[in-house]
Amino acid sequence: MQIKELLNYLKIASNDERIIKSVVTSTKDVEENCVLILTKGHTIDPNLLLNKDIIKKCLVILSDQKNENVIFIENLKDRVFEILDFVYFRFKHNFKIIGITGSEGKSSLSNIIYQGLKVINKKVMLISNYRYDKDVFLSELTTPTSKDIILAMEECQKRKYEYLIFEVSCIGISEKRVSSKIFDYLFLTSLEVDHLDYYQNIYQYHLSKISLLQNNIKGKKFILKSAFDKYPHLFEKITNLKIIDENEIILKKSSLNHQVFSYKHVDYYTHLIFKQNRINLTFLIEFLISIHAFNFKYIIKKIKRVEGRLDLVHTRPYVLIDNAHSKQSVENVLKEISLFKQNKLICVIGAGGNRDKTKRSEYGKSCLKYCEEIYVCNDNPRKEDPYKIASMIALNNDFKIILNRKKAISEAIKNASKDDIIVILGRGNEEYQIINDKRIYLNDYEEVKKCFIK
Repeated sequence: MQIKELLNYLKIASNDERIIKSVVTSTKDVEENCVLILTKGHTIDPNLLLNKDIIKKCLVILSDQKNENVIFIENLKDRVFEILDFVYFRFKHNFKIIGITGSEGKSSLSNIIYQGLKVINKKVMLISNYRYDKDVFLSELTTPTSKDIILAMEECQKRKYEYLIFEVSCIGISEKRVSSKIFDYLFLTSLEVDHLDYYQNIYQYHLSKISLLQNNIKGKKFILKSAFDKYPHLFEKITNLKIIDENEIILKKSSLNHQVFSYKHVDYYTHLIFKQNRINLTFLIEFLISIHAFNFKYIIKKIKRVEGRLDLVHTRPYVLIDNAHSKQSVENVLKEISLFKQNKLICVIGAGGNRDKTKRSEYGKSCLKYCEEIYVCNDNPRKEDPYKIASMIALNNDFKIILNRKKAISEAIKNASKDDIIVILGRGNEEYQIINDKRIYLNDYEEVKKCFIK
């Protein structure tokens, strides 16, 4: 595409016939003959990131902040996805797009719907930060960049996929990485407390997620009644809304290996455990109904555990790995696991640096409430003092602070008896740890496995 085609589309006169090699949204990705889109971030003026080398490489720089080196575009952040779509794709696709948002359970639900569609032989792509199989489009971010979403859509069209699934985080929504208009199905898993480091208050955080549904006209939306009841005046105006009542999801039998639950008087057996997965599987049932699938019992039974999400990886002692890293998710996981303990419940936990500090003390309170032993270690401390983070969790209590996460996991397992339950929280199946600016390889699964090698 020529520069003039893009600029004319943006209603800017141009006769520039140079060919656009790529469109990038970060100065880190700048290459020769690219178009750079710079929008004001949460705290940073994008024009401060420009230097002579970047300016020289770019054919043109679009920005929502005025500068002599850029073309100013008002409300550019709202148009990034549109611009990328114009250059790369233009919305011509034959597949359905599924978006998952909410405070908890996004990754689990994305994977569960992905598995469910595969069971009924649908061709489906999942955008994820972990490659479960060949049909996963890898992304480092919870919600991919606008460009990666466009590239994934392009790949779906080329390979004739029927569905594309990805998570839509509150930050992804606020940064306008994707247009709400593209979704055929949207799921809101829950509305809890999180990301108060990014939003002014909890209402603004919730509103960002609800806005994804509000701005979508064509798609079918699925939410829980508990979410609806918090903001009925907002949800009542949303079209094509399916409300799932949690009171209709009834636990019949449970263990650390499986559970049986009923929904609308039908019993389902599943290898997935705990309440969040009962809710996620109910979302799947309602979605399958909407696409006229059948044999739900068979499909639910075939769903495998999602790696890094309430995943039992060893028995006697019982070791579970979970990604819980919000105040409510940590509380929920520990509360449910405590119901199964025969002896001690042992927790290995940390907290991310340069993130919401208010939840650290809440982690400590939840651990005190349900656990007999608590090991506090590094999660991703980033540029914060790791010991200060750990101290904010420990709250002067008798927690064992072992900053080295490998050693903390090893000590917790070494000191456990066969009847104990060890839960390792915060990172799930992540494969690296961020300390200062360094990404260091670390996988909780591998560390657990090492502890049981004879």
